[in-house]
Amino acid sequence: MRNRRATLSPFMAALTQRSIVKISLMAAKARNGVIGCGSDIPWNAKGEQLLFKAITYNQWLLVGRKTFEGNGGSPK
Repeated sequence: MRNRRATLSPFMAALTQRSIVKISLMAAKARNGVIGCGSDIPWNAKGEQLLFKAITYNQWLLVGRKTFEGNGGSPK
């Protein structure tokens, strides 16, 4: 089993060790409920994008297809 764990991703290795995995969810929407406006966000809150980057930096981030493609289509 030790060799198998070495080939697993860190997430899957943690699951095989029965460790606790913390999963956090974050969502943003405008007051009228929309989450996007074409290829842009429909609000302009000072510092909001910097806060988002600070929270998500060097973390796993699940995004939709259009957001993924809009960011160059490759992980950063």
